Amino acid sequence: MSTPQEPQSIRDLIEQKIQEGRVAMRPRWHFVLRAALAVLGVVLVLLVGLYLVSFVVFVARTTDIGFLPEFGMRGVGYFLYSLPWLVIGIAFVFVLVLEVLVRRYAFAYRRPLLYTVVAGLVFVALGGAALAYYTPIHGPSHRLPIAQPVYQHYESLPVHEVKRGRVVEMHNGEPEIRIAPPMARPAIHPGEEREGKRIRVRTNKGTKKAQGRELRVGDDIMIFGEEDGDGIRAFGIRRLNVDRD
Repeated sequence: MSTPQEPQSIRDLIEQKIQEGRVAMRPRWHFVLRAALAVLGVVLVLLVGLYLVSFVVFVARTTDIGFLPEFGMRGVGYFLYSLPWLVIGIAFVFVLVLEVLVRRYAFAYRRPLLYTVVAGLVFVALGGAALAYYTPIHGPSHRLPIAQPVYQHYESLPVHEVKRGRVVEMHNGEPEIRIAPPMARPAIHPGEEREGKRIRVRTNKGTKKAQGRELRVGDDIMIFGEEDGDGIRAFGIRRLNVDRD
């Protein structure tokens, strides 16, 4: 009668596999290198995600679509329609890649996937917005050379329902403006002459105004509306040079 064998310990099993040549010994530097590459990958993916989100915020600011939610549901709808969704989609992919890389570490395994994805999205969104608002990362002298074609595309892209101009005359409370070039620049200097045609802005009781006071000649304004004959039927008007009050 054979006696039952005692179960081998994990250590014994590992030693047995090493002796049989089924487990290859690897030097310590191999694991250090893998960890370093993983950390480097996380950092690179995080930086790219932050940059892409900051670019979306930059586009929203420089094209004036970031002001559209001030004008109610119509403005919110056009704001969502006008966002660079391709860039947003790429940024979301990088957030998912970041999630995959981060979950390789033990502290992330116990957290539900939804929680870590949402946390990653919130962190990248807030960090990207902070980069766009508080750093010169998208200034002409700080742009990545490889991204220049993308900047040029959005700088030449007209937003037809959003126009920027300077008030040159007032007619019964309605402004006549000298229209600015299609791509509105964020910097406006008092007294700056704008090239372009003069156009009448038509308002009604439903026109939402966010200028804080009545318009005056010399005000720089943003108009959200539709071209109507020789003028613009305004859904919303926002005064831009509020620091001149």
